[in-house]
Amino acid sequence: MVRYSCIIIEDEPLALERTKSFVIKVPFLNLCGTFDNALDGLSYLKANKVDLLFLDINMDELSGIELLESSKIESQIIITTAYQEYAIKGYELNVTDYLLEPFMFDRFLKSVNKALENSNQNFPNVPSDFIFVKTENRLEKINLSDILIYRRNEGLMKNSYDK
Repeated sequence: MVRYSCIIIEDEPLALERTKSFVIKVPFLNLCGTFDNALDGLSYLKANKVDLLFLDINMDELSGIELLESSKIESQIIITTAYQEYAIKGYELNVTDYLLEPFMFDRFLKSVNKALENSNQNFPNVPSDFIFVKTENRLEKINLSDILIYRRNEGLMKNSYDK
């Protein structure tokens, strides 16, 4: 399975733990690091390429907006913040998505999927012989060749397949 590297830059401990717990739930994400300030995160980004960056905006020393304005970040960027007023500025800086805290797992997953869809050219060999399906609170990898019947019911995907 292809795994996409990501880091989190967030100075609020509770928000950091929430985002981290969501990343861990997604089997195709690989959390490479967490940083409680933008300067440490920027140092990591200069030395390492990551596919996804979860970035808080309102931080001491260097804000997320200042980080984006001062550096060329090649990662897909998902802003995670409690401050709605920064949304327009974030989109002006070409971020992929904007998650307003506190966000739920389904909204987080939608944002991650948007980031992956937006940069297929940056993600090598996205496999097409399987899909991930949300079943209750987790993602399940299903080989397309194993699917016999597939139906949508009450917001959850249900499937019948050979295991």
